[in-house]
Amino acid sequence: MHALLARRSRAAGASLAAGALALGALSAVPSAAEGSTTFPVQLVRVDTPTRADKDQLTALGLDLTEHAGPGFVEVVLHSGADADALRAAGLSFDVEIPDLALRTAQNNRTGKAYAASVTESPLPSGRDSYRTLEDYNDDLRELAAIKPGVVERFALPNKTLEGRTVYGIEISDQVDSAATVAKPALLMMGLHHAREWPSGESTMEFSYDLVKNHGRDAGITDLLKRARVIVVPVVNADGFNQSVTQGMLLDLREIDEGGTVAILGTPGNAYKRKNCRVADGVESTPAGACDAAASQVGFGIGVDPNRNYGGFWGGPAPAT
Repeated sequence: MHALLARRSRAAGASLAAGALALGALSAVPSAAEGSTTFPVQLVRVDTPTRADKDQLTALGLDLTEHAGPGFVEVVLHSGADADALRAAGLSFDVEIPDLALRTAQNNRTGKAYAASVTESPLPSGRDSYRTLEDYNDDLRELAAIKPGVVERFALPNKTLEGRTVYGIEISDQVDSAATVAKPALLMMGLHHAREWPSGESTMEFSYDLVKNHGRDAGITDLLKRARVIVVPVVNADGFNQSVTQGMLLDLREIDEGGTVAILGTPGNAYKRKNCRVADGVESTPAGACDAAASQVGFGIGVDPNRNYGGFWGGPAPAT
């Protein structure tokens, strides 16, 4: 996805999503008691050798990332109090990225250098920047217009908590034929987690590749004759809209060559991971609950759409 980083001087949210690619630098983590007002937001690897350790970590309410394994979970620390919570729980950890704001600035410079080295994006859509929610919806309409016999756009029956419609497309040869319903189907979804922007981009670029090369590439054409591909690029429309809208407000290169600006300075919900549900099981959300002014730590608001059953670590679904 290098081309998607091209000319992205405001990729703060995306760099956090890619935090699992850390190079492993170590650094001391200050505590809240030290009175630091410029805590560098960090990515740490917490030791969790047992399931009980993972459950204990989850219960702390910290900003857990999607990168975990049998003996560890990576966590974003937004303050010294977060680090203190780990210590108080008896959970040991190592620092993977000592300053995520500085890493973001470095990534931005890398993206700018790449953009300067190429004349056009190699992606199927030709894009060279991340999409907004409106861009996704426009592209779904465009794909359906390019090849109406191959692409059918649809809306999911239930709206989001903030009243948005979630859209998707079905891609198949003779997509509107009754025979197509009997074909085996692949369902591809993106952006369950609001700040993981590349997950939505990959679904859209895959879709463009299929649609543009249907009738031109023998393998793709044969695939779509035999199968259906169903794509929903943005599952978490509310959370993603907050993340991408707020996340594009900052260009750390312009204001922070030295890496002194913390992610805490990012307005609103730029680093939001979840949807806009106030709490698990609450069926409605008060007006404005997800607005930028409602929270300066938007990562903590809401529910992860793909964690409604089975818990964070993929356990069995609860009995109903």
